[in-house]
Amino acid sequence: MLEWQEWVIFEGEVFSCLQKLYIDNCPKLSGGLPVQLPSLTELRISQCKQLVASLPNSPALHQLVCTGKIQIPRGHDYQSLKTVFIAGGGDSILSFLPEFTSLSRLEFFECLDLVSFPSGGLRAPNLSQIVIFVCRNLKSLPEGMHTLLPSLVGLKLYGCPKLESFPEGGLPSSLESLAIHGCEKLISRRMELGLQGLHSLRSFTISNHCNELESFPEEALLPPNLTDFAISYLPNLKLLNGKGFQLLTSLKNWRIRSCNNLDCLLEDVLPTTLCELHISDCHLLKERYGNEKGEGQVKIAHIPRICIR
Repeated sequence: MLEWQEWVIFEGEVFSCLQKLYIDNCPKLSGGLPVQLPSLTELRISQCKQLVASLPNSPALHQLVCTGKIQIPRGHDYQSLKTVFIAGGGDSILSFLPEFTSLSRLEFFECLDLVSFPSGGLRAPNLSQIVIFVCRNLKSLPEGMHTLLPSLVGLKLYGCPKLESFPEGGLPSSLESLAIHGCEKLISRRMELGLQGLHSLRSFTISNHCNELESFPEEALLPPNLTDFAISYLPNLKLLNGKGFQLLTSLKNWRIRSCNNLDCLLEDVLPTTLCELHISDCHLLKERYGNEKGEGQVKIAHIPRICIR
């Protein structure tokens, strides 16, 4: 509805049975949403660049997906809200996030106004997943994550170049999966992040176009209980640190992608637990290990599943 500008609300109008509302590609819609939607469970707003709206009073709402500005009125009950996805906005909802105790998944996508989280952190005992994608001005994560987010199992950080560290106290001990992509300042201080103390961490992914990373992983950087490890787009990575790998005594799956200066896998110190090895777009590694009859292939032949392309 390319010409729609305003949702005209008649006095006393209530959509008492409406459960799902999707508004997509209405570029001129600038205001007005129903105030009372008591049965609404899912609200999706996308490609409505001019829309600045207040969230309806919907106590049953459990999923909010919004690209743009959404305002949260005070005094409304959103205790059922479980999933929040915000793209291109974020500032108007942040101050209310501590009140969403049922929240289980939180995602921010290209929110340039997202710089920090509210003072005091997010009190979200059921929050299990956080994804922050290309929020280029983000400088800090929520305070007190190690105590206020006891259910957090997954954290993905993509393209946050101003993010330098984790909050005081580190990440929650419940964390099982951590992915860091394109966060150069954070990676440059990796030895200060306290990753080795995350005893529940099973999966770690690093993907970064950082020119200074030539050897990885350092000794005592990663926890020994890690089972899944992925590195990609590290153009200057030349060496794998043998002492760092010797401590990964539980590693099962290892993925390497687009590391074109890496030419050796340190076959003598690879964990005996390793079950799968995937190598893609690494021309030096492909030359060394891609030939089924080559010397390199023989040295890694004990790994049950190998994929090199």
